[in-house]
Amino acid sequence: MTKTAFVVLQDADTPPALPGICTVSKDLQKPGWDHGGYYLGVEAAKKGALWVDRPYFVGNPSVEWMVAEAERIISAGGYCQVGNEQNHPDEGWVGGFTAYQEFYTAVRGRVSDPARLLFSPPSPGFDGWSQWLVVGVPHAIHCYGTLTQMQATVQAALTRTSGDLYVTEVNPGAGNEFNLNVWGPNDLRMFLDWCDWYP
Repeated sequence: MTKTAFVVLQDADTPPALPGICTVSKDLQKPGWDHGGYYLGVEAAKKGALWVDRPYFVGNPSVEWMVAEAERIISAGGYCQVGNEQNHPDEGWVGGFTAYQEFYTAVRGRVSDPARLLFSPPSPGFDGWSQWLVVGVPHAIHCYGTLTQMQATVQAALTRTSGDLYVTEVNPGAGNEFNLNVWGPNDLRMFLDWCDWYP
């Protein structure tokens, strides 16, 4: 089953009324901070939308912090994406795949609804990205580039995983040169249609 979603990154966004929404939450306790659209996700979930939130972090947070963030999202009706492209050097993750898998497993063992905890999407722009996928847990993935590249990412992820799969980011970038006016109505639209009809 496919539900088309919209990614929002700030509270001031005005997303269309789609069946799904993705947000990137930031520190909700700091006055004056933009919270990455978190509250838009909460409201969308109340109306029945599928909502995925990624608590923002770089480096290696504590298990306790991640559990608290995940519970905040789960209790509000959302799915929690645990991290973002931990195979990308810009994310500052230390310890590689093994450390991430141990971290995710520890968090999963302490949350109230493990089915709502999504294994972090690796960046498909780096060699060996599919080695960051595992069997038996729900996954988030990111898809970049042309229609063919995005299809290949989904197919590789479906081959290496067995749980539910959530595409939480789709864009033409990741180092590619592109014409957005061409990519949008062609590659993106065809990719969404393909996801709807994927056997």
